[in-house]
Amino acid sequence: MTGTGLFLGTAFDPATGKAGADRFTLDSSDLTTHGVIVGMTGSGKTGLGIVMLEEALLAGIPALVLDPKGDMGNLALTFPNLSPADFKPWVNESDATADGLSIDDFAAKTATAWKEGLEAQGMGGERIGRLRDAADLIIYTPGSTAGVPLNVVGSLRAPPLSWDSEAETLRDEIEGVVTSLLTLAGVDATPLSSREHVLLSNLIENAWRSGRDLDLGSLIGEIQTPPLRSSASSRSTRSSRRKIAPSSHSSSTHSSPRPPLPPGGRVRRSTCSRSSSRQMGSRGQRSSTSPISPTRNVSSWSRSFSRSS
Repeated sequence: MTGTGLFLGTAFDPATGKAGADRFTLDSSDLTTHGVIVGMTGSGKTGLGIVMLEEALLAGIPALVLDPKGDMGNLALTFPNLSPADFKPWVNESDATADGLSIDDFAAKTATAWKEGLEAQGMGGERIGRLRDAADLIIYTPGSTAGVPLNVVGSLRAPPLSWDSEAETLRDEIEGVVTSLLTLAGVDATPLSSREHVLLSNLIENAWRSGRDLDLGSLIGEIQTPPLRSSASSRSTRSSRRKIAPSSHSSSTHSSPRPPLPPGGRVRRSTCSRSSSRQMGSRGQRSSTSPISPTRNVSSWSRSFSRSS
């Protein structure tokens, strides 16, 4: 469309093969859904995208630009004076060498080209000044200090808080960090029932309680080899559990000591079970026996208790 709106340039005149005098604009109300810029290499896709972003900023429309290629950082290069000194830090020495020019002469050439190009579109330094005043341009660089560093998972450093008085605050912080990490990993986890969430939360709390800072690499290392209790401690705990006897103060008159296991620690299925099997059409063969291992049962209970706690 032509008229008021986001100014994208002037209409192309096919008769002369040059830009015409008619302004081409895009109504900002059309920018409500997705859009795509299609063109072959060198056709000006990136340039059109930068122009649209500049016009949106001039119209007071905020923009969040995700730029994996690194082209959109040129939005921050706004030089209202269009002087060679402004361009000099940003021109490529190899380009100057290819043109047979010094850096100063190549910067002057670049400034002149920009000035003449903008004037051909009816723009000048005043419009560039308005763009600079319209928005604060910030370049975030995740994983790098080239721009403003960005930490998307939060800090894993141990906070300077006391676990005696600030345990709830610290656990809230751990829950937020773990939820963010698992979300980035594509794991839909709940803090109370997810094994992944419980494991990461305990690893971070264990490190913070001991005053150790973590980073993503060290946390991954602890996931691979988590700190465990020593086997001696585990055997001592299981042994103490096996030694627990019923209380001598029990008031139940129907309780009786459990009969000892037959030799070999094996028991057979009940007669009722065999009778039921015959009634259901089984062959009535003697049922197989299965060993009972008190140690194994206690260990299974211990593992279940550990997971539930």
